[in-house]
Formats: sequence, structure tokens, C-alpha cells
Amino acid sequence: MKVVGRTDERATARFRREVRALGKVDHPSLVKIFTSSFDAEPCFFTMELVEGATLADVCDTLHDRGSTASAVDLAAWHDALGSA
Repeated sequence: MKVVGRTDERATARFRREVRALGKVDHPSLVKIFTSSFDAEPCFFTMELVEGATLADVCDTLHDRGSTASAVDLAAWHDALGSA
């Protein structure tokens, strides 16, 4: 669950737009949004749980191999994902 306070109205408006946009799409490469609320504080959304390595673990694996963001191709990404 992601929580956003109402102290930054611009951030809250962006949060609403992104959650609503993601809630309207269905694609295997995007997580599904199940529910959200903006009526009470804190605002929140719930999304599907995706099992597997975390993005941080994959990035750490790439970093440990000396890869830079500009040098990571799809094959390197898949290899790091499998190793993380």
C-alpha cells in the first residue's frame, strides 16, 4: 500500500492522476490497481502482489557486475533478474 499525505497538493493531484490512469489499463507488464481512495487522509491505493526479485535486488546485481544504466540491454536485464 502506498500512502500520500495531503501536505503537498501538487503531489496529491499527480498521485490521483497516476492511480486513475493505471487503474484503466490492463497489461501484463503493469501491476493492477484494485482500489483507491482520495476522500480521506491518507490517500491510498492497493495493487496486485508481484512475486519475485525486487527492483532493488536486480539493480544491486547489475551494479555488482559493473553495469551502468546506459549499458544494460535486455539480455543483461533478464540475466540479472534471474540471478537476483
